[in-house]
Amino acid sequence: MQSLKEIISFLNDGEPAVRAQAVISISYFKTGQAVKALCLALSDSDAAVRCLACSSLVKVGSRDSLPALYKVMEEDKDKKVKEYASKAARQIAEAQPIAEFQVFEPEATLRDEEEDDQAETQEFEEGERKPVFSDLEMDPAVQRILEIRGIQRLYKHQAEAVSLIREGKNVIITAPTASGKTEIFLIPLVDAAREGKRSLVIYPTKALSRDQLDRFHEFSILGVRSEVYDGDTAQHLREKIRGDFPQILISNFDMLHFMLMNSRLFGDFFRTLKYVVIDEIHTNSGAMGSHVGNIIRRLKRMLEKSGNKNGVQFICSSATVGNSAEFAASLCGAEFAVVEATSAPRARVKHIIANPPL
Repeated sequence: MQSLKEIISFLNDGEPAVRAQAVISISYFKTGQAVKALCLALSDSDAAVRCLACSSLVKVGSRDSLPALYKVMEEDKDKKVKEYASKAARQIAEAQPIAEFQVFEPEATLRDEEEDDQAETQEFEEGERKPVFSDLEMDPAVQRILEIRGIQRLYKHQAEAVSLIREGKNVIITAPTASGKTEIFLIPLVDAAREGKRSLVIYPTKALSRDQLDRFHEFSILGVRSEVYDGDTAQHLREKIRGDFPQILISNFDMLHFMLMNSRLFGDFFRTLKYVVIDEIHTNSGAMGSHVGNIIRRLKRMLEKSGNKNGVQFICSSATVGNSAEFAASLCGAEFAVVEATSAPRARVKHIIANPPL
């Protein structure tokens, strides 16, 4: 039954040729479900597919298709389709009752439908998880700003990730939404800014960059400047930023590509760079990932050429990436320590996945 369902799914394809092939293939399944699918194909937008559906119903040989064929004979606007429907209805009506198809017996049909219902519905549950906190030594001023946001203590995974970053390791954080990923890289970035070092934060979209800018501006009271530099940044603001780079520059890979092409304008920024943050790293896969990988390799060469002595570290995060360490390493060309957000709270969640009947 599974192979039939897969074939039926092609009836929704945008190409008439694909739908036509699906109709032909369905005719080899002499079941009630095949009849229903072919009857639906009688209303296809392509006349050739409707003609093939009529011929396929003859091959299946079920009298249950007669009402649908009679309707096509009366209502279809295409003369050729009406002829195919009339011929198919006559052949099916004149044929002997097809009792050998056990699937058309009431009890067997009911049994198949029940099995289909069981196969098409899955349920699983994620249990509730209590938060686990941990202590982390940090600047009292930074801690106070976090407290104003309602963050009294850090989760265990947050403290672990910040500690690894302070040890000089590249870190990738795999954490669902609202697990405190932003705070993980905010703390080291602010510490670096107060030491005269700069950071580059890469978001996949310009909208997300501006949405997160307010989080960075909360630390402006400590003298930490943050600016967005991307395609939507006005020209006069770009010149102002290049004249006096902020400690935290928020951008995207397209703009980083431009920055590397015009490296003479960003020499001071690259020379003082300490952290490169890549949020939602899973968006950089496939062809886009190959492009991003090349940009990162160019960035690393530029940092070496500019005389950067800070030992630049990568901090990556994602809510969905599977093979996180391998993926980050192939993208950035460096080894990564993985931190999973297993200490953030989570409510009990029940998932129900249902594929409704045809």
